[in-house]
Amino acid sequence: MIEPAAIIPMLLAAVAGGAASPDPTAPAPISLSTETVPAGVVLQVIGESATLVDAAYSLEVTNASGGNRSTQRGRVSLRPNQRAVLLTSRLGGDAQAGWRAVLVVTPTFGQPYEIRRQAD
Repeated sequence: MIEPAAIIPMLLAAVAGGAASPDPTAPAPISLSTETVPAGVVLQVIGESATLVDAAYSLEVTNASGGNRSTQRGRVSLRPNQRAVLLTSRLGGDAQAGWRAVLVVTPTFGQPYEIRRQAD
């Protein structure tokens, strides 16, 4: 039987997803994948974590000159050990020539972080 005094810390740990003391060696729970394809570039925001994670994310993609910009935002509650594609963005044609992407992740518990990618 679980002692009543132990229930609150267990609930807090479950809600926080263990983020009160995150493992600095653990991979980022939300990441940015890029793939060059014959018709351009495919960007994917991927969620996967060993613990519960609740976070907001934003992906901003611009062309090299900064003239065109696209921003997509969302909020996610990741379940442990379940991979999820949160969004897919396709850049066509000569997008390979120059683009930049910035993924900003703001976990409910823990420090925000950024992942940056650009055309090679």
